Amino acid sequence: RNNPEGYYRTRVSFPRIVFFDKKLYDGCLGYWIGYINLNRIVAKSCLRARQRWKYEMKDIIGTRTLKELMLP
Repeated sequence: RNNPEGYYRTRVSFPRIVFFDKKLYDGCLGYWIGYINLNRIVAKSCLRARQRWKYEMKDIIGTRTLKELMLP
């Protein structure tokens, strides 16, 4: 489906999940996101809780802020 704004928003909502330290894991949370170009899936990934991602990437991230790391 073409969208002049460059994205498509579904009516599927991600539920509020209450995570507890001992139960948080890196596995898929049951939702997927994809990048589609010309009706072809270019990339896809499941949504995960990666609670330690900043620590694991500290050598690459350096002193960048969270805002600097996000896509506009």
